[in-house]
Amino acid sequence: MQREDLGCEYYFCGYNVNEVMINHIKIYPNPVSTEFYVQSDEIILDEVFIYTIQGQFINHIKLQEYSQKINIATLQAGIYLLKVKDMQKNIYTMKLIKL
Repeated sequence: MQREDLGCEYYFCGYNVNEVMINHIKIYPNPVSTEFYVQSDEIILDEVFIYTIQGQFINHIKLQEYSQKINIATLQAGIYLLKVKDMQKNIYTMKLIKL
């Protein structure tokens, strides 16, 4: 099966559609001290879930805009996982470093 948008054989690309679309979601700055932004110009984002690197749920943020500021000043320094859900219920996982 040919994936024209990826230009490779589907079974040999090494990534799936969610991994390709993750390039259209911006998390900045990263590393972060107190606040970061979640933004996408191409995907309508719905929610962000924050987890510790061990998988413990920390927080849930409902997104209201294409670029939204999220405050994490109260979190301890470390590595966190963000699960970003779009309006089609696709979930994209990203790493965030808190200084």
